[in-house]
Amino acid sequence: MTKMQAMKKAIWLRHFLSEIGYFYDNNVVVIQADNNKAMNLARNPEFHAHIKHIDIQYHFVCEAVDCYLVDFEFVPIIKQAADELTKALFAVKFSCFLIQSSLIFN
Repeated sequence: MTKMQAMKKAIWLRHFLSEIGYFYDNNVVVIQADNNKAMNLARNPEFHAHIKHIDIQYHFVCEAVDCYLVDFEFVPIIKQAADELTKALFAVKFSCFLIQSSLIFN
């Protein structure tokens, strides 16, 4: 589960920043994702009975969402910055990515 890996790093970073006085405990870390089904599964406990192969990672994700440590925000795949770093792009899409990530200015 990639969300679990992102959550572990976000929670660690949150604790580190709160120790140095930069991050307050009442703030929620928002993780952007493009998978609505996985986000709904983490937020809504009524789907738990339909899944037989739940492991510890899934329960970790649900517990972090319930404790308001992290939250998910839907971002369409077109606006995912990580996809531009891992896929071949046309020149127009690549220039839009450079502008969006502030690597060059329009």
